Amino acid sequence: MRLKNRKDHLPENRSLKSKLGKKKFAKVSIIVLCVLLAVLLALGGVAYTIGYMIYGNIHHETMDTGINTNLMSLREIIERDGDYTGSDYSPEEIAEVKRGIILDTYEIYLTEGVNCYEICKLLDEDQNADLSHLEDRFSKELLDFCKKAYRFGCADVVREYAKNSSGTTTEENTEDWITDPSTDVTTEPSDTTAPDVTTEPSTDTTPGSSSIIVAPAPETEPIPITGVTVTDSDLYNILVIGVDTRDTSFNGRSDTIMVVTLNKATKRVILSSFPRDMKVYDPSYGWTKINSIYARSGSIGTSAGRLAVAISHNFGVQIHDYVVVNFSVFNKVLGIMGGVDVPLYYAEFYALRNHLTEDMKAELRAQFAGNEKNPDFFVYVHLEEAQALHYARIRKVFNPVTQKNERSNDFYRNERQRNVVWGLIRSLRKLDLEKIKGIVSEVLPLVATSVTYNDFLLKLVNYLDYSSYSVSSFGFPVSGTWKYENNGVSYVVITDFEKNKTAWRSFVYK
Repeated sequence: MRLKNRKDHLPENRSLKSKLGKKKFAKVSIIVLCVLLAVLLALGGVAYTIGYMIYGNIHHETMDTGINTNLMSLREIIERDGDYTGSDYSPEEIAEVKRGIILDTYEIYLTEGVNCYEICKLLDEDQNADLSHLEDRFSKELLDFCKKAYRFGCADVVREYAKNSSGTTTEENTEDWITDPSTDVTTEPSDTTAPDVTTEPSTDTTPGSSSIIVAPAPETEPIPITGVTVTDSDLYNILVIGVDTRDTSFNGRSDTIMVVTLNKATKRVILSSFPRDMKVYDPSYGWTKINSIYARSGSIGTSAGRLAVAISHNFGVQIHDYVVVNFSVFNKVLGIMGGVDVPLYYAEFYALRNHLTEDMKAELRAQFAGNEKNPDFFVYVHLEEAQALHYARIRKVFNPVTQKNERSNDFYRNERQRNVVWGLIRSLRKLDLEKIKGIVSEVLPLVATSVTYNDFLLKLVNYLDYSSYSVSSFGFPVSGTWKYENNGVSYVVITDFEKNKTAWRSFVYK
């Protein structure tokens, strides 16, 4: 297209120039937009690369709270008929219900001292193997259960028990204690009363009268804001799930279940924990042990979501996000933090003795001298990561002086776990933002969470404000609202869910 003679064709030339100008502008605009898009993509790629280099590959999965109530009907069919072979349910749904049935009943058959290694060896070769020749050593009920677990695709439940159960106690009394225990230290007390789970440990008095201080008593907690109205929007509840695995996986039963609540209105952190043996109603499955809910589903997001829905249904606690940790993460965090300071009672000292250094044991004996029978006396002690792990997992505690099990039920175990988290929060308060970022850069890649990278950065910006929050603890179920039930499986049965809902709201919203 060319311009014609200027004198003879002026109107046409002006029109043509206008068209050429528009085309040129369009081309330039497209080029500029492409350049801007490329720059944005490049910056995004750089940001992602830097984030990956700093924080690693975060196991991020959105929390799935979708509930399929048809699973209850499926469970009834399988329990009645022994299996399900229809096509109305997906293979994933069938597998989830079968796993739940096995997890809900395995403790009836896999009791302490039963070694299933030989059974597993035969069933690994043939899940339909004839086990009748083993009935002289194992009950028929146990053999049938193991075959059922294999048939349901839950062989790992039995294999795990076979691997961890040798039929002998792992604790050896190799020391000259004040009184040698004469009763079975693994016996669960039948009359142990739950502690006052709404009362937090005293933090403004140094326990003990000895001049030897194992670890300094923590400073008094900051005073929370009072006289304000707390609404649901002021709370941020994150579900912390601890699974009993030592590898990099996040599968298995959730033996630690805790909700960490940030109350922005009162500047307060509340640590709420749940006994792993507590019987609750799962809207997708029916009545079950709370620690088997997470273990039934394959997806982390779905597993955490089902547990979150059950907690909300039974206790009125609305979960916003979740974090799943395992033993590897626990040890990593404690190692990075240099250990943790926790309160230690004499019976706990005895249970932990094989994991302490000789200097620590000598110092603690001096600290406890004269107070071995005092159930209210404790000292603060600094534990390294392996020691802290054993402390958090202590459940059955025997005092050789009183010849009694003390602080031995799951409520006290939950209290010890809260003590560890509480101690970590106290340690974090002393660190600046850069050190916190350094710790997170090592820890975050190891956890599974629904918190996105950008969400985490936003929360990290608010860290300096969070560090001034007071900390307190709460334990479900509250005193007077539960009982123990044992029909082959030990359950903490709640007799009044509404009182627990009211107690938690009163404690958190006050």
